[in-house]
Amino acid sequence: MHITGTKLLDRLSERRHLWLLMFDAGVWMFAVAFAAFARLDFDPSSVPWDLTAAVATVAACLFTVVAWITRLPDGRSPLGSLDEMIHLGTVTLCVGVLIYFANLLTPDPSLPRSVPLIATLLDVEKNQNYFKRARVVT
Repeated sequence: MHITGTKLLDRLSERRHLWLLMFDAGVWMFAVAFAAFARLDFDPSSVPWDLTAAVATVAACLFTVVAWITRLPDGRSPLGSLDEMIHLGTVTLCVGVLIYFANLLTPDPSLPRSVPLIATLLDVEKNQNYFKRARVVT
């Protein structure tokens, strides 16, 4: 069975919610892992990978829940619009602040306290670049 590009895009757009949430959750996981790696001087042996993976998973799940509650992927705003960018940035910053305060309140964290802040900034930067591309395409 041969699928053309148009048919493939139509099939992918049927699951727009899932793809957008998976993309954002994946970026959160990458951002937390890269922030921990960069914060600990790019030395893989000094990064607590199990804790980093746990924080990344919590951040991705928390983002998914908050995005779902606020109906972020439901297309209330056109893809790549300023309204969607503001909504996505607000949800991203809320999740980043929650992760930061959770890390701040832990008595002796082995993950540096700046990692959630760096990850949030990386995720916000991803959103900005994503919307620049989306505005060019649309």
